[in-house]
Amino acid sequence: PVQALVGEDGCAHLDFSSFRFDTYNVNAGLITEDQVRMLKSRGKTVNLFTINDPDMFQRFSALGVDGIFTDFPQRFAV
Repeated sequence: PVQALVGEDGCAHLDFSSFRFDTYNVNAGLITEDQVRMLKSRGKTVNLFTINDPDMFQRFSALGVDGIFTDFPQRFAV
């Protein structure tokens, strides 16, 4: 299936109004916690890129995102 890649650098606003995709791959620096909650409440898969900060990783993991892209997977290995 086709997935959406959302949130280029310099993007001021993320628009999810159409909700036409089942999976959203979103720039973690641009999405809010409320947007993650809203997408998850609609049954969407949410993957975030690029998270390298442990605090940010914990915050978004606690919100139930489905996947996290990172440059340093060894920092977050379980």
